[in-house]
Formats: sequence, C-alpha cells, structure tokens
Amino acid sequence: LILAVAAELRPYILKTNATGDFEWDFKADAPYISPVPNLLNVNGAPHFVCMNETSLDSELMRVSLVNESAEPELTIPRIYPLAANNTSDGGFLLLSYNRNNLASSLSKFSSGLNEASNSNYDVLIDVEPEIVDHVFRLGQRQLPFFVGEVEGLGAYYFNGFRNFNFSFGFVGADPDLTERGIVNGIKTDEIVSAAMQISNLNFALARQSFLENLLNPSIALDLDGDIASDNLVGSTFPELTTKAPVAIRKVTIDDADYTIYASNTKSSQIILLAFDAAGKLLGTNYLGRNNPFEISTMLPTSDGGMAILGTTFTVGRFPRIILFKFSPDELRELVGL
Repeated sequence: LILAVAAELRPYILKTNATGDFEWDFKADAPYISPVPNLLNVNGAPHFVCMNETSLDSELMRVSLVNESAEPELTIPRIYPLAANNTSDGGFLLLSYNRNNLASSLSKFSSGLNEASNSNYDVLIDVEPEIVDHVFRLGQRQLPFFVGEVEGLGAYYFNGFRNFNFSFGFVGADPDLTERGIVNGIKTDEIVSAAMQISNLNFALARQSFLENLLNPSIALDLDGDIASDNLVGSTFPELTTKAPVAIRKVTIDDADYTIYASNTKSSQIILLAFDAAGKLLGTNYLGRNNPFEISTMLPTSDGGMAILGTTFTVGRFPRIILFKFSPDELRELVGL
C-alpha cells in the first residue's frame, strides 16, 4: 500500500502486488485532505490520519483491502494533524498543533482507539502561518514533522515546534507524556530533518543547517539533555539539494547492521548512501534519469530487500509515483559486500 496526496490535497491510496504492478487505487472525497505520514497498522488493518478541511480536526481513516477504499473510523478533536506513527503496544502517536495554546500537541492512542494521553508543549510564539503553509502545501518546502518511539527506553520523540523553534525532542512514555530532553533548532533554518534509533541511545540523524545538509549515521543522544542542533557533528554532502528531505532505514545483512540514507540531489536524482555501524560511508547509488526524481520513503521488503518510494515528474511538471525495488543482492552490493 502507498499513501500519497492527490489533486486538491485528497488522500490517495495505491495498491500494488508483490512485484510492484498496479492492482487498484482510491482517492478520498471532501472533506478529507492532507494525509500525514505514516501508514498505521491498527488491530491488523491499515489506517492513516488526515484532516477535515471544514473543522480542521484529525480523522483516522481505515483502509479496506476488500472494498478497495478508505472510510473514516474516528474523528479526533485535535486540529492540524502533522505526523503519526505506530507504537510497540499496538497503539499510535499523533502530533498536531494547538493554536489556542500556541503549542505542539502529542496524543497517545491505544489499540482500542482511546486517547490514553495528551500533552501540549509550548511553542511560545504563533506559528500557525507556518503550519498552514505546511498542511495546505502553500510553500515550496514541507517541514519534516515526525514522531516515534524510543524502543526499550520508555520514551517517545517528535520533531516539531517547541520553545520558539523547530526542534527534535523527547518525552516520557508515562501518562503525562512528561517533557524530557531536546535538540534545539534555530527557527526553521537549523533543524533535524530525519532521525532513526539505531540502538539504545544511538541515533542516525540528518540536519538542515541553513544552506547545508549534514548527515551523522551514529550519534549518542541524551534523552534528558538540552543541546543546540548546530553543536551536533555531521558530514556535509554538497550534492544534496538545499533543505533536502531525507529518509533513513536500518538494515541487517549477515548479522551486521547498516544505515541507509536516501535524499535528493541537485541533478534531480535520488541518492542512496550506505554506512556501517561506526558511521563509515560504504557505498552510494543514484536512482532516476531523464525526468526529475524525489525521495519519499524507504521500506524493508519481506525477502530482505528494500522498496524505495518517490515521485517523478513527467515532462518536468506532472507528478507520478515511482517505486524502486532493491533485491537482497543489490543491498549487499550497496554496502560493499
């Protein structure tokens, strides 16, 4: 299943078979718009969160593989949904924006679809114009909102507005979602653009630092620390586009862990960069030619390979979904085996 955005910001679902061939698609009608990452697995069924364009409330949509459609399952009275992700207990997290309190809002839902916890994190300034630009895709740049779980350590993280700036922060997995450490950004100019837990407190990060992109595939973070993101080390990659979107995935090959980054290059290709557990660059691969290509996400496949999802622009203008499949042997080649 592929979740995308169609014309008029409508949620769009595309179903392919195991070899990537088209099976069916579905576009939601009004009032549903602006689906957020990621596809969710709730009680064994695919779901996603989008926004009601009239009320601005969040809507949890259930995808029916039988009916080849998506229908609303739960209206969530949290406006401006920005990101969602599953948790290890079968529930999910939802990041939204509370314009009344000028705060980022994090909600934890159980597998029974009850809102078990909610907490606000002060932004202290009005960032609704930036939120509106993001949700309604009015600007040239999508801000890298995301949310997830720090597995095994009783914490969650979210990337969003907090303490005046766009920051990457940790909160406790307790009922109060207690505020913990933070990696402070500088407005929306110096920010974490992607993060993935590699092991325990070790993370792979990507940062946008004004006109530069910096990658660090192995960095230890303090869940209760307070640090400026521009104090984090990282290697620059000049071939990436300014404020490039980044996807990160961990893969295991022959019992060894590797980290794969995917991003966009100035030559309008998708670049894959493979690092070992110590952060050494092992290999690169470029995807796409003739038309512009842009990364969306990467997903492991059941055969031990990797699916790379992105967008291509026919005649340089018309967006189309593109899906690449890396076999296990191609992944081994990428990491230099």
